[in-house]
Amino acid sequence: MPAESLVRLMAITMELEESVSDSKLHKDSLAKKELRPSKSSSTEQLRQFKSWVSSERWNDLKKIAEIAMKERKVFMIKGGGFPAVRRALLERGWVEKYESHKVRHPPPNIDPKKCTGKELSKVERMILYKFMEHHSVDFLWTTKRDKYDWLLSNKEVILSRSKSVIMSFYRFCRSIFTTKEGLTSSLTQMHWHTEPGVSITKFPRCYNIHNSDSLEEFIDDFRITACISVLKWLSNTLQVSNEQNLVVSHGKVPFSSIEFALSRLNEYILFFTHKDIDDMEDQVHVWEHEWDQFLTYHYLLVHEKAKQLERKAAKLLATMTKYWPQISIDGVLNIWIVKPGNKCRGRGIQLMNNIKDIIGLINTMVSNNKLPTTDHLDIQ
Repeated sequence: MPAESLVRLMAITMELEESVSDSKLHKDSLAKKELRPSKSSSTEQLRQFKSWVSSERWNDLKKIAEIAMKERKVFMIKGGGFPAVRRALLERGWVEKYESHKVRHPPPNIDPKKCTGKELSKVERMILYKFMEHHSVDFLWTTKRDKYDWLLSNKEVILSRSKSVIMSFYRFCRSIFTTKEGLTSSLTQMHWHTEPGVSITKFPRCYNIHNSDSLEEFIDDFRITACISVLKWLSNTLQVSNEQNLVVSHGKVPFSSIEFALSRLNEYILFFTHKDIDDMEDQVHVWEHEWDQFLTYHYLLVHEKAKQLERKAAKLLATMTKYWPQISIDGVLNIWIVKPGNKCRGRGIQLMNNIKDIIGLINTMVSNNKLPTTDHLDIQ
């Protein structure tokens, strides 16, 4: 079959499939009664809502809706919930179009002039909905694909699912960010989509270390982080202790490790300020064994003492278990519930973790003929 005929046949087949699919979706939507309301009824309802807000606020809401529709920043969240998604979109200038069943007429027994708080917020929500009623949402967040109102959408709507798979139709086919690997790759490319004051994404440093290039970046990151950690440890330790307690004759870590960290961070700063170009000949090559030795010193400084204490504590707690039956439910805050013995329904109950305060409260209660009781309430 000629190539031209094959392409034409494929196009006809795709059109037929799309027609059948659209027909089925149309029938499903009719069955669910989710068709657009008439424009005449919407206009009449808008007139009713206009009496609920001032003319200035009415114009502001109308302008907000018009800008959102023009810039294609109208979103809908089906099923409720997802406050983080809603908050992120609102912070970026998007406007929410609520589902039709969530938009009700204002209660008839409330004076529009005295409408405040939640009632006023609901009214403004209704007004915005009516302004955007015939505009298809530009971003739809839904938990179930079959609940999506296809007739009120267009082919540029982004459809996302909060379950195991995130799907984006017509814009991101088979999106890579549905896996941890793909999400990491997407995040590392976010700098191409950053716009100051509009779109800035902050996230923890992450790497796909199965990739050789990413593995090298991770190793560099780990080493620089270790240098920073050593200097932070030194600074924090000197703030609470003097140098005589820090430097001992039988110490395991030499001063050269501190100097090594200082040198590497200085080199890092010179690299990012482009001042290393003039000193190419004076640059010192750092060998792998030097990094290995430094990381060992870093571990000894930051972790070794804590590890020794941890081992001693674990051994003692294992022994204490034989003599302290409730050790498994004891946490670290040692909080006690102090309550009067002659009261009920939660009256007079206090949570305390200071023994002097507890004793003082006991003396006060006894003098007032209120016998106290205590229950242990610790938080793991």
